[in-house]
Amino acid sequence: MKKRDANFELLRIISMMMIVMLHLLGNDHGNVLSKTQEFSAAWVVTWGLEALCTIAVNCYVLISGFFLVGNKESEDIDTNGKPVKFRWRKALDICVTVWFYTVLLFIAGYAFGWVNLSKSNLLHLVTPITGRTYWFVSVYLGLYILSPYLNKLIKNLSEAALKRLIFVAIALFSLLPTVLPVYDTFRSGGGTGLAWFIVLYLIAAYVRLYGIGGFWQKLEGWKTGTWILAYLLVNVLILTSKASCIIQT
Repeated sequence: MKKRDANFELLRIISMMMIVMLHLLGNDHGNVLSKTQEFSAAWVVTWGLEALCTIAVNCYVLISGFFLVGNKESEDIDTNGKPVKFRWRKALDICVTVWFYTVLLFIAGYAFGWVNLSKSNLLHLVTPITGRTYWFVSVYLGLYILSPYLNKLIKNLSEAALKRLIFVAIALFSLLPTVLPVYDTFRSGGGTGLAWFIVLYLIAAYVRLYGIGGFWQKLEGWKTGTWILAYLLVNVLILTSKASCIIQT
């Protein structure tokens, strides 16, 4: 395995651990966040961990976009408009795998008395992808199906046009929902929708094709310590924002 690939695999593993932590902290399993007293030491630690791990899903999508876009010379769509390297079998494998484990977990849950045979549960059992039982898989599958056409669009844009598109997309699907959180004007899904996944895909594709220095030349000179410090500072801002929201309410 190449060194670069090993680094990406390490990032995948770290992201996976972060996602497990998010489930333990949130309402899915551990529900730790709601059990801590506001502004106590435990509150700072748990919400600090929440902030640190929030990037996990974005990392997964960025890694996917980085590899799926390929290089500038790779062909994505043929003259008939059909995807060249797109693998329907991979998409089908994702669906079958999700359905298999959904059924397996349902049987186990029913055996232990954790779930019942309600119409709602049976519907989720039959449609785990289209029903967004596992929202990440549903949205990722949509992104994967669109990826060849996104690649065609990306490679036909100039570097300057692609950069401008990324900035406009971030403004519409990230900055605006942050400034006006009550209104999901463009249905960004709060970071769990296809629109945001496409924005991440565009960013990853730009980095693959033009390098991170294309956004800002000085970024290429940043050392590992500088990136870690920037990451920690952003998480401090997230924690501060959470505290401000509580104070205002």
